[in-house]
Parts: sequence; structure tokens; C-alpha cells
Amino acid sequence: MAYDLNEYIKLTKFISAVLGDNYEIVLHWRDSKDSSYYIADIENSYISGRTINSPITGFALNLVNNKEYLKKDFVTNYKATTDESTEVQGSTFFIKNKNNSLLGLLCINFNPQEYIKAAKNILSLANLTNVANLINKNNSSRDIEPMDKNKVSQEYLHQNIADVVYSTINPEILNSDVSLTPDKKIEIVSKLKSNGIFQIKGAISYVSDLLQVSEPSIYRYLKTIEKNENKKQ
Repeated sequence: MAYDLNEYIKLTKFISAVLGDNYEIVLHWRDSKDSSYYIADIENSYISGRTINSPITGFALNLVNNKEYLKKDFVTNYKATTDESTEVQGSTFFIKNKNNSLLGLLCINFNPQEYIKAAKNILSLANLTNVANLINKNNSSRDIEPMDKNKVSQEYLHQNIADVVYSTINPEILNSDVSLTPDKKIEIVSKLKSNGIFQIKGAISYVSDLLQVSEPSIYRYLKTIEKNENKKQ
């Protein structure tokens, strides 16, 4: 069976056409050369504000690094938040080959805001001010739970690598006015590595500019970190 990226791009566009404008469809693909992940296609990107150049999310990287794709074929209905604080409902399908190796992820992010607004307007017509308790009382055995406003998001849909890096490292530490020692730079690279940042396409180049070192230096840091990790095992 051929695993043609173009076929999955067609599938992404097809799903988008079927589901409509309230669903963002994102195809993350694994680069066979360096094993990094990038967005190969995105439909209805206005929902998260992301583009083809945006990074894969930390949540998706955790799924990859924890090898969730070996345990299941997909994960569904988790809470995600955009950079504009819009809450959406996410689901991810793992694209695998016959050997169960991961090729990519097909993600669907549903924006329910228009439906929530419409539902509130309809309920207000009947003056149902305590509708939540009414629904809970009459649907105590329901299988599907709505997104909880108080539940912490499992995924943040960042628009660029900088947002992902700064969500991991304190921005004050990376201030251009702060002089970082080689050991501190290695510590930063180690933390970024542990969070899977370097599996994002373009991360090496971005971090090297941020730390004001060359790309080969970042690779040397990574080798040093891997050697230290192996010694501890």
C-alpha cells in the first residue's frame, strides 16, 4: 500500500468540505529525512489562526513520544484552546503504515461557539435560566459529556514555534539582554528536548537564533544531553 501525502491532503480537503466551516482540519506529516513534524495542509485555519508554517502542538508531540499510536488508532473529544482563548473540541487520528509506524496525524478541531450561542438564544426564548440542572436531571445516563469550562485544556493551538518555546521556557530567561552561560544554554536545550520541541520542523534553526549559537552547536548540545541520559540508565 502506498502512503502518498497528496492522497491525505485530498482527504483533508474532503473532510473539510463535508463537515463545514466550524471544523478546522489539520494534517501533520512526519518528514522522513529528519523525523520532524510539520503541517502539510490545514483547512478553515481561521479557527486557530495557524498556517502551514505553524508548529505541531505539544499535546500531539506527547501523543507521539508516548507512542499512543501503538495503543489506539485515535483519540477524541479533548479540550483545546487557541491563542485567542477560543475553546474547541479536538480529535486526532493516527496515520500509520502496515508496520504500525507513525506517518502523520489527522486532527479535527470543532468550534462549537456558534452552536452554543444559538442554543442560549433558543433557551432564552423559553426563559430557561437554570437549563444546566434541567439537562443533568434528565440525562444522568448520557454517554457524551460537554466540554467543562473549568477543565484545563489538554492542547494549545499555538501559531508559531516561538509560542511553543515560550510556553516551555520562561521568556525572561531568554531575554536578549541576559547573558547565558554554555551550561545554561545546555539546560534550556535539554528542557526543550524533553518537551519534544526539536521534533517540530524548523525548531533547530529557531532555537539557535534564540540562544545566539550556531545550528551545529545545538546538535552538539543534544549529543551531550543524550550521552548524559545514557549514563544515567
